[in-house]
Amino acid sequence: MTPIRLSGAVMVHPRRMEAALGLVRSARRGFLDIVLDPEPEAPVSLRTAMRAWASVPRWATHHLVLEDDAQLSSGFAEQAERAATAAPDDAIAFYSNWNARNGGAVRLGALAGARWVTSAAEYTPTVALMLPADIAEGFAPYARRHGDEWPDDVVMARYLSHAGVRTLIAVPNLVQHGDLPSLSGNDFHGLRLAACLAPDPGDRPWCLADLVDPAVVPYFEFGVAQCQITYPGQDRRLTVGSRRFAPYLGIDTVRCSAELVQALTSDPGLAHSISSALPSRTVEELWNAAYVLGFLGQRHGGGDDVEKQIATWRSDPLVDSALHTLGPGGLCTSFAGQDLFRLSGLLGELTWRGVCAGARMKADAQRGQRTTGRKQPSLTVSIASTNPSLVHCLVNDLTDRGHQARGVFLDDEEVGETISSLGGTDVLVYALCTDASDPPLPHAQRCEDVLSHARSAGIGHVVLMDLSEGNADWPTSGELVPDSPAVTRVRLGTPYGPELTGPSPINSLIHQALRRQTLILRSEARFHLVHVWDIAELLDQLLRSGSPTSARCDLRHSRPVSLRDLASVIGEVVHPVDTVFTCEAPGDHRADRDAEASDATGPPQYGLAWAPALDLPEGVRTVAQWLAYEAEDRQ
Repeated sequence: MTPIRLSGAVMVHPRRMEAALGLVRSARRGFLDIVLDPEPEAPVSLRTAMRAWASVPRWATHHLVLEDDAQLSSGFAEQAERAATAAPDDAIAFYSNWNARNGGAVRLGALAGARWVTSAAEYTPTVALMLPADIAEGFAPYARRHGDEWPDDVVMARYLSHAGVRTLIAVPNLVQHGDLPSLSGNDFHGLRLAACLAPDPGDRPWCLADLVDPAVVPYFEFGVAQCQITYPGQDRRLTVGSRRFAPYLGIDTVRCSAELVQALTSDPGLAHSISSALPSRTVEELWNAAYVLGFLGQRHGGGDDVEKQIATWRSDPLVDSALHTLGPGGLCTSFAGQDLFRLSGLLGELTWRGVCAGARMKADAQRGQRTTGRKQPSLTVSIASTNPSLVHCLVNDLTDRGHQARGVFLDDEEVGETISSLGGTDVLVYALCTDASDPPLPHAQRCEDVLSHARSAGIGHVVLMDLSEGNADWPTSGELVPDSPAVTRVRLGTPYGPELTGPSPINSLIHQALRRQTLILRSEARFHLVHVWDIAELLDQLLRSGSPTSARCDLRHSRPVSLRDLASVIGEVVHPVDTVFTCEAPGDHRADRDAEASDATGPPQYGLAWAPALDLPEGVRTVAQWLAYEAEDRQ
């Protein structure tokens, strides 16, 4: 094997020269060179990264680049060389952010007792990254062609994927992120620290056999528990919330919730302190994040004795370090640093209890013990629409929740023939996606055609979902007439969310903000926005409700959102950007007038006690992260 010859560089902004020189002095003498930002007044970090990765000496086999606010563990250069010897062809990151997907992967690695983990699908943590020399040299040419104003850590992730290079993350992390003001406008992300830090990593060997490659990565970010799932047999990773990942993984949600109540009632002091510090939903989300982490965690060579595994975790300081960063990391945008440190013990105790409870539930499930969760439905549901990406989203979501779901793409000219062929379907969901300018008669006629053909196909329950703006063809009075099949008519508004593709002003604005571009608003259009996760939650509720009954509901729970309002939210949760408004020609605001009329009158309400779970900032964030990390056309 070729001996490892490691070179290093520090990306430096002139305002941080003192910190950078301190970083150089903290490393092995002569190891790190300084690479200055060529345009320090501009806010983009990519140009400096390109210079740093291009600065590979001829003699080097590997090149490591550090950001100027990195803090190194003891003997870092020697540890990096040992890591390169063990995995010479891989990218190796020595830092992972405490609220990131990669931070979640590192926690799974700590629970397993592993030396490293494969990275999740998100940005590459470039605070401390090492690449083979030839791969390092290829970054700058790639970035010139494909950088397109994206941050350097996102470009790096796409480059390594393009080059076919695997990224591994050290467990524990060997680098800490310094608490310095962001030069890239990222201070709104809050305090950024390592998920699991070892200031003195010791002599533990580096071995590729000691690797965790998780198919599901749980993490806690912005106060929300989520999982990134790699679907078996598919080249697809997707981040989902707890309403979806729990049934997908087989987590008993009834038991999970009951054990949170038990954990708090059994310790009044903990309950009082937690409730005084956090809203109830945040407590539930932290518990869910810890619970799924324990459910997925598995100690290498630990056997089937869950109590022995928990005892091993309890005695491992790295596991304790990893679990104590879960809560503060997920709340770092809501609390100042000193408050996070004050709460860390409290959050860590709740996290430990959740992890242990999740591990015990997994052990019970593996022993075949009966759970208290919902029985999986046996109905077959067909999702039909002229919008293929919406069909794709809803079918995948309902399948993950345990339903037998299939998608049907409708051509306007073949609706009747297609619906009539759906023999064996118990529930038909027809998602009507129309433009506000569509005349009301075809809108209503389409629904009647669907009902007629569903009746012919012997379908017992039809859900007509109106996913459009406007109100013209909805009755404003009168009683429901019994239908055969039973018909649930639901108005929701304009759908948005991860995996929804096609022309979308929402996706377009978020995409611009991700690239730090000025948002140009050319319309005063307003929308009743409904997140695709909430649509799936409503359908799940309907499918589990038992005997279908006819109902008609307008479930738009908020006033319409203008593009100005949307741009403001995007600037708050995606990235601060400038906004320019150029009004369109007069007379193009039918959607606005219809939306106002809908707010003023509203159709009659029947049944369905339902409300959306995601507010607009949270929904926008899911779209932004999907566009940046998981969308198929992100390259």
